[in-house]
Amino acid sequence: MKKIIFGILTHKRIIFIALITALATIMGLGNLPMWFEHDGVAAQYKKLEYEVVEQELLQPVFKEIILEKQNIAPKGTPLPKLSRKKTINVLELVEQLDAMGQQTGLEDIKVTPFPDSFRRGGDTFAIGCTVLGTYIQLQPFLLKIGTLSTLYGVDEMDVVSLEKGVSCTLKLRFTVGE
Repeated sequence: MKKIIFGILTHKRIIFIALITALATIMGLGNLPMWFEHDGVAAQYKKLEYEVVEQELLQPVFKEIILEKQNIAPKGTPLPKLSRKKTINVLELVEQLDAMGQQTGLEDIKVTPFPDSFRRGGDTFAIGCTVLGTYIQLQPFLLKIGTLSTLYGVDEMDVVSLEKGVSCTLKLRFTVGE
């Protein structure tokens, strides 16, 4: 029996079997750190699962915060609050515009209503306004125009610089309505 086993196992075959065994051992030992690392990966995976659940629970809160941030008006010139009236008194509106211009220090205020420009079934019409002043005086004047309760929209705005940029002319055409 020994002769049969040793007859089958030649010198080359024994070396081959030893090499295969050594290779299998080395590969098994090479994966040894991964076996120890498996516990760390499992812990990280569990932590990630908890974070995903936490995000799912907090998602409505984050959405509300994002919507609040998007609804905040940009910093800078404040937007005027609008309140609409039902009827338009043209003479009163012309007097208001004239007073606004004088309050902000603007000169040469010309207000021209265009009642022939009735729009949308006669509920809106255009008004033209030309003023002379400095750029610094224009901002409060425009903000005051923005607070008009009958303002529907600004159609045209043209600013022309005079006297080397010190003063300017503002030409406005805006629509007022109910």
